Amino acid sequence: MDKLLLVALASALIGAPQMMQAGCISPASEASVFDGSQVVGRFKVLSAQPFTAADQTIQTRVKLKVLERFKGDVPAEMEILTAGGTVGNKSDIRSDSISLVPGESYILLLQETAKGVWSAHPHHAFRARDNQPDVAKFFRARARGIRPKLVAAEQTSVGTDQGAAIVPGSVVGYNSANGDPTRFTTCDADEAIPYLIDIDPNQLPPGMTQSSAISTVAECLAAWSASSSLKFRFEGLQSFGVAANTITTQDRRLRIQLHDNYNAINSIGTQGIGGGGFSVSSNFTGGKLGTQGFQERLYGYVVMESAANTLFFNVLANFKRVLTHEIGHALGLAHSSEDALELDPTLKGATMYYVAPFNSAGATIQPYDVGRIQLGYPVNTPPSSVDRTFTAVTAASYATAPLNNTVLGVNRIRLLSYDRQGTALTASLVVRAAIIGPPAVPPSPTIYNGTFTLDVVPTGATAGVYLNYRPKGNYKDSDPLDPVNPKLTDAQI
Repeated sequence: MDKLLLVALASALIGAPQMMQAGCISPASEASVFDGSQVVGRFKVLSAQPFTAADQTIQTRVKLKVLERFKGDVPAEMEILTAGGTVGNKSDIRSDSISLVPGESYILLLQETAKGVWSAHPHHAFRARDNQPDVAKFFRARARGIRPKLVAAEQTSVGTDQGAAIVPGSVVGYNSANGDPTRFTTCDADEAIPYLIDIDPNQLPPGMTQSSAISTVAECLAAWSASSSLKFRFEGLQSFGVAANTITTQDRRLRIQLHDNYNAINSIGTQGIGGGGFSVSSNFTGGKLGTQGFQERLYGYVVMESAANTLFFNVLANFKRVLTHEIGHALGLAHSSEDALELDPTLKGATMYYVAPFNSAGATIQPYDVGRIQLGYPVNTPPSSVDRTFTAVTAASYATAPLNNTVLGVNRIRLLSYDRQGTALTASLVVRAAIIGPPAVPPSPTIYNGTFTLDVVPTGATAGVYLNYRPKGNYKDSDPLDPVNPKLTDAQI
């Protein structure tokens, strides 16, 4: 069964009883997803190994042991691939990433590609706990009737709980790989996130032109910027030549692809994917907002299903809703819920709910989404700080060392700071002594190797605050400048 038939089947079921209402995926009953899957069963996860694929995306190879078969037949042990993961300090998470924990058991709906690669349907993966026997019973009956309500622990999306006051105890908010949420830092300098659009005019929704497609993307981005500190800048049309999710250039751009000519989407009824990459670090590379630390998001992407492959995009509001939802993923957000039987109206009504209603509200975000996007991109940006490093330079003869502090980059850097509320900012210098070994010496601006000073240029093209370092003497090649064994004083500002 090819992708066109699968998606058309899911869309044709609108109006049938027990309907899911979809956002990342089009409306479809759980029974139709069961029928469209080649294998359904209960599996134990033996191992999960992330790796970098040939297309440079990060994927995870999951080894499974069959505990019970509900449909189809596979070997007692098998492997599937899931999107996303962490290799070294590089992570990539997209909207159809599944967190399958070794040692745990799951009910999975599987499908196989023409190349013999198995994958699990991302929005129909359920942790099979012993205290949820009715879930297995539901799938033994070929997913007919109403599936038992899942408890929060059964969700398998990759996210972290921020504990937002708007939805106490909600499970997901921002995507994460190591427990830290991720965000773009571009807006911290009151600058716009650049974005590129890849358009195939033959794959746009009915009646949409290239010009109106550009306007639609801007409208969906504006839904997020209206309630946050986010700004966006259109950098033009570009044919990416590959699926947007395979471009891992760390240029802090969004790449929005309004077609799936490269078959990035391969799950039943899925109408779009969104995600991005970041580096896993022990430091908060994305800064701290209040008490919450973030990793910096280094790129983001969206891939929309080709309109020729789905009836769901015949309604423009549906297209806008899915695009707005996937942009949320590209910015770092996870699903509000992945439960088709979600009872909380705030979670189910969110743009980031994993499904969206047919004839939806289009390019809008809801109260839940406003609360979440403001966690990482607050309108009133709280104070934050970022470490700055520069190399101190001396000369063979101390008399010729660059001590006049007039050249940027030579013992002198310019410090830029912004306050979105217009409050006047003043700079202050706090020096910490970074000294290896005893004796302990109190911090001092003139400790050991030199002196830090600040000066302010009030007006003109060079206006700003400048941090200067005046060396106290010459340095040996392997002495204070050795990054492995630093001995220089450092400064905080």
